[in-house]
Amino acid sequence: MEAKLCKIENSLGIILPDEMLAHLQVVEGDSVILVKKANGGLQLVSGKTPLGESLRVGLSIMARYPNTLHALSD
Repeated sequence: MEAKLCKIENSLGIILPDEMLAHLQVVEGDSVILVKKANGGLQLVSGKTPLGESLRVGLSIMARYPNTLHALSD
């Protein structure tokens, strides 16, 4: 499936086709999370799914405790 990029102020946005939105079960205003895969690919995850909720919590923790997590990774 193909998605198009469009300029939104000083950024770029992705226009997702209706079929993709239906597959993700998302509507305008919902959150989606873009996950970088080990093979270099990307995965788009609905924020409504258990995986999406787990990723959102993980991102929140990483934002709040970057120094602690960096120290623990050594």
